[in-house]
Amino acid sequence: LLHNSNYIDTEDENLFGLNERAWLGAFNNAIIRAFPETAVTLQEFGVYNNERQYKGRADLMVIWTNPKCEKCYLLFEAKQFEEGSTSLKTYESGEYLTTVGSQAKGYIDAKPEYYNDKVVFIVPICFGWIRKPGILEKAKKNFDEGLPGNTSIHFCSLYYKGDHGARVYGNVYRPSKYNVDV
Repeated sequence: LLHNSNYIDTEDENLFGLNERAWLGAFNNAIIRAFPETAVTLQEFGVYNNERQYKGRADLMVIWTNPKCEKCYLLFEAKQFEEGSTSLKTYESGEYLTTVGSQAKGYIDAKPEYYNDKVVFIVPICFGWIRKPGILEKAKKNFDEGLPGNTSIHFCSLYYKGDHGARVYGNVYRPSKYNVDV
């Protein structure tokens, strides 16, 4: 579990309640700024299988060329929600990320021949808005102490100001981790 604590300097604490698409847009911009010569992104694209049946809308695909000139395909599936006691328990167990990752795997399984000879990673990512009393303290505690034995969360950042914040967390897996029938 990787930790990275951050503080955001803004007057508007409702910034943390951005919807999923706004979070992904900001994330997309950060990727393009960090890797302007080596990354290409595609947001909110429809996925169809070989029979031209609509399977859903994938949130973000990043095609990044690493320093060895190898292309890596990162398929992000994102979810945004308001943090509460139930979502904290789900975060602690990591089970929600498996559900989100399975959804992304379904997009890959819809056209598997497209990904056959590519290095592909699925990145389920969650954006949790924290605005209820006591939730930020519990999130800070989880963040500071980590989640012993939880190997399903590979990265986590906690952004906050005052009593409001957002937790951004997820994992990175090869598609073979998920078994999905499409």
